[in-house]
Amino acid sequence: MKTRQLLFVLVGIIGLIIAFEIGRHFQTSPRSTRSSNERTVSISASPSPDTGCEVDYPVAFLRQRNHIQWASNDNRYWITFLTIEPPVPGYTPESPLVPPDDPIVVDANQPSTKYGVTSREKYYMYAIYNHDPKTDPSNPCKKATDDRDTGLNVKR
Repeated sequence: MKTRQLLFVLVGIIGLIIAFEIGRHFQTSPRSTRSSNERTVSISASPSPDTGCEVDYPVAFLRQRNHIQWASNDNRYWITFLTIEPPVPGYTPESPLVPPDDPIVVDANQPSTKYGVTSREKYYMYAIYNHDPKTDPSNPCKKATDDRDTGLNVKR
């Protein structure tokens, strides 16, 4: 009887060790508290009856070594840092992107190019269009001056 109990204890211990190792293998790693160097901002049409478009990060915080891109699953969009109504006196529209493409074209189901950001710390506002702003700079679907405006906050 004692040999049988010892055998069950050993099998139980081995089973626990195997279960522990399997559990460790499937355990998800904890999320880092540091932000990723990559940021993808998703754009989508506003639900009816609203018109316009929405973004999942209205204001994106980026460090100077970060990269950003935009993506859409429904329509083609254009993003511009230069064709905006300055929201406050003294604000000069400029692009923080490297390379400084303007407008940025975001095709449906295809993310834009990845862009680096300039080394200058500043809040950069941008507008989103559902038509080419070079042909018609009026009526963006998301203005830089909207409540919860669209912008990139570049920090060191």
